[in-house]
Amino acid sequence: MSAPPGSRIVAVRNSDDATVYVYGRGVYAGHFPRPGSGNWTPADYERAQNAILANESRMDDSWLSAHWDKRVSEGKATREEADIRVMEGLASLAREHAKPLEQRARELLAQMDLNPRLDLDNGSTVWGCQCWWMPEGMFAEFTGGRTVVEVAPPQEEGGS
Repeated sequence: MSAPPGSRIVAVRNSDDATVYVYGRGVYAGHFPRPGSGNWTPADYERAQNAILANESRMDDSWLSAHWDKRVSEGKATREEADIRVMEGLASLAREHAKPLEQRARELLAQMDLNPRLDLDNGSTVWGCQCWWMPEGMFAEFTGGRTVVEVAPPQEEGGS
């Protein structure tokens, strides 16, 4: 689900033919590290490094030019805009490749730890990985006349 931070949302635990179980209504706060994030093992670092290296070995810079050539042919960018974007993209790739692999793996793992944080009106926080969530305006259509039951949110890691 995608919505701008500050959007009103409904966090749904699950549903069946007759009932929709919700953790509550609240606000999408944005993407934040989940509780317990950052406790990566050496195996996590190794997998991240392997993913980075595998991606680099499969990709050359031609995809960037092809993407912008297509945008020009579709009339969505001028040739001048495309040339600038390709040069910016190549500079960005060069900066990324100049970083030590360990740093790039740490940054990848940190990005993977980000998750939608949903701050509920009842004072609880639910994470996007713990539920389905949607903008409040879509909820009535989703329920389709089913009974809505509010349930307790899951306990935060650490037993709070």
